[in-house]
Amino acid sequence: MADPDELIRRMAMMLDCCTDHLDKAAAAEKRREAGKAMRQITEQQRAEAARELIAEAELFLSGKTQ
Repeated sequence: MADPDELIRRMAMMLDCCTDHLDKAAAAEKRREAGKAMRQITEQQRAEAARELIAEAELFLSGKTQ
C-alpha cells in the first residue's frame, strides 16, 4: 500500500491534470445555459470542487512537510 501522503500527492496531481477538461466543460455549459431561467451548473460546480480539493491537498501536504 502506498504512503498516504504520497497517495494524496498523486491524486492531487492527477486531478490538477484534469482541470483543463473540467474548465472547458464548465465554460461550454455556461455558454449553453446563458439566458435560461433555470440554468444547469453541474460542470461549473465540478470544476470549482476540483480546484478546492487541489488547494486543500496542497495545504495538507505543506503542513506535513513543516
